[in-house]
Amino acid sequence: MKRIIQYITITFGISWALWGLQYLGQEGFLPEWVQIFGMFGLFGPLIAFLILIKKDGLKYRGVFRNLFQKPPLWTILFVVISPFVLSGISYLVYRYFVDGSPQPLGVTFASFLPIALMILFVGGPVEEFGWRGYLLPKLRDRYSFLITILVLGFLHGLWHLPLHYLNGTVQEAIPIYEFLLITVAITVSYVFVYEYTKSLIPFIVLHWAANYSSAVFPYFYNIEGRYALLIVTLVLDVILITVYYIRNRRSYS
Repeated sequence: MKRIIQYITITFGISWALWGLQYLGQEGFLPEWVQIFGMFGLFGPLIAFLILIKKDGLKYRGVFRNLFQKPPLWTILFVVISPFVLSGISYLVYRYFVDGSPQPLGVTFASFLPIALMILFVGGPVEEFGWRGYLLPKLRDRYSFLITILVLGFLHGLWHLPLHYLNGTVQEAIPIYEFLLITVAITVSYVFVYEYTKSLIPFIVLHWAANYSSAVFPYFYNIEGRYALLIVTLVLDVILITVYYIRNRRSYS
């Protein structure tokens, strides 16, 4: 439990401090140039990971080697395909069935690859070293499958809180409670995949695919699209949870 608390303290402390500087610069309380510090806020989980691995007395080489083991092929297929299916359905629900008129995708053909690479190297996947590489195993050692999902999903969602007040972020367009619900719902896929591979690769790919599919299919700007995503994600969650408990043949604990 000590390491869990330390991870939360370091991650939230670093990220919120940097995003706080961005907010103060944005609102004119500090010089405008301090907003640049906000771009480093997403490195909080990675920094916490590096600090705590050192505290645990582990060698970075060995830890990284274990985290980047080759995962089962089905996990890669699942984490690549499922986010695009969920985002695509959510996008179609609003654009064609609610709005009634087709709308352009969120990226152009020319920007398709550059945006994909940008999200991969400077987007959410950087977080995975901390959230799924460090915190998830610690939580899973102490808690059941479902409790781990709820705790990890809530903490990960809450960590994004300052982004709801920063200009130009995805979170700015989403109410806090909706983002928390969606984050917890999406966490089911992460914990499910963790049960069958301890490799970090599927988590990096899943986070990239979730973020990129949202850029390609911008469902999140309207409530219909966001609730469509929540509903289809919950349907997937029920399937994954059922599969997990059938395969493990154990009762809820």
